[in-house]
Amino acid sequence: MKNLSKFISTGITTEGEGGVCISVLKDPKEVLIAPGNSSFLNNLILDIQTMTAQSFGIELENQTDDGVRNHVVNVDALAFIHDNKKVLGFASAKIPKNENVFYLYGVAIAQEFKGKGGARSLVKALLNLGKFSKIVFTSQNPIMFCLLRSLCVDVYPSPDNNGVPDRFSVLGKTLLDNRPGKFNAKTLVINQLYGKCLYKTIPRCRQNNVNIWFDSSLNVQDGITRDAFLFIGEGIK
Repeated sequence: MKNLSKFISTGITTEGEGGVCISVLKDPKEVLIAPGNSSFLNNLILDIQTMTAQSFGIELENQTDDGVRNHVVNVDALAFIHDNKKVLGFASAKIPKNENVFYLYGVAIAQEFKGKGGARSLVKALLNLGKFSKIVFTSQNPIMFCLLRSLCVDVYPSPDNNGVPDRFSVLGKTLLDNRPGKFNAKTLVINQLYGKCLYKTIPRCRQNNVNIWFDSSLNVQDGITRDAFLFIGEGIK
């Protein structure tokens, strides 16, 4: 991708296996909207639009150019996997002020890079930016629940526990402020959060009990739903 090397130089880059790298940029807006980086940003957005069309991660709520741009530019931290020529995946996060909360805002992995731990590597790279007590995100995807469970000691809600601590009520309402839908603080389910389902069919994970729990909790019918979970993970590994 044009200007990729220039963009990499503005952040922190770590090398992985097979010539693949992860680059992390804190407060990316100033760099991305700089006139000299407009070509890179436009190409990055096009790549991410393609990824989100078939991503197993957190789908963006708006697949338009403006929607993708918001998940890349208007964030507190951005990380992407690349091979110095092509972007293979991205993750972005928001970090609420006065909170040790890591709010995972967007994730997408290129089709050819799925199944290689890209989403987990991206999240871990972003977590290195601070000392966080919680990871949170909204999702309709059982695979993302399994990812969070691999990163945290305790995950709420979960088919493995009996309830949600009352202390999450205020946090949930704060994080979901100005977002649509009806939030249930007892279950961390948001009814009708999205205008339409983010997937053609809700994805499946390898654990059937988790798939069944998603279907029943989110009122999945004919493979789709407008509901979503707010997931909160504690005890980051």
